[in-house]
Amino acid sequence: MEYCLEVIKENDPSGFLQISDALIRRVHLTEDQWGKGTLTPRMTTDFDLSLDNSPLLQSIHQLDFVQMKGACLHPPQIEQHPEWILMLEAGSRLCARLQQTKGS
Repeated sequence: MEYCLEVIKENDPSGFLQISDALIRRVHLTEDQWGKGTLTPRMTTDFDLSLDNSPLLQSIHQLDFVQMKGACLHPPQIEQHPEWILMLEAGSRLCARLQQTKGS
């Protein structure tokens, strides 16, 4: 290996042709040894996975969903007045409000 390193340092490309076969064999030998010892897994990659989701399902069934409302939690009491009309505002919240008619 030392000789190969010295030959590669030289500027003459013909020296590389002299050592290329030896380098290729050395790389193949090292690769074979590397693969035999260090890259073989010590454990199998197969495993059994079982999940118990019954506590989760039980918790989901115990949930009590409540729809949250905006600022209009208590709608106003609507009385009948001839000069007032009921207006419903739609948008992010549904609120009822009373509006005075133009005639009064």
